[in-house]
Amino acid sequence: MFELKKVYQYIKFSAPDLSKGKIEIKNIYDFTNLNEFDFSWKLLKNGTEVSKGDLDTIDLEPSQSKVITIKIPKLKGAKSDYHLNIYAKKK
Repeated sequence: MFELKKVYQYIKFSAPDLSKGKIEIKNIYDFTNLNEFDFSWKLLKNGTEVSKGDLDTIDLEPSQSKVITIKIPKLKGAKSDYHLNIYAKKK
């Protein structure tokens, strides 16, 4: 079920330049603007939250994409495992 939910997500994220905090967001809804969602993010280091934040309202029409910048802190520790999680919740 977890994989099925992931496949049917209508908001896609990719990282064209994560070292500079650049994230591409693609809206694959047919009729929904992304301004109907609240976006937030969390940075995890070895599974522990080290930073988090909220994103400004993203006004993105259906079938459009845009690159945004997230101000994430410098990553320290070459042996650490980092994950950037981005959340979209209906307002």
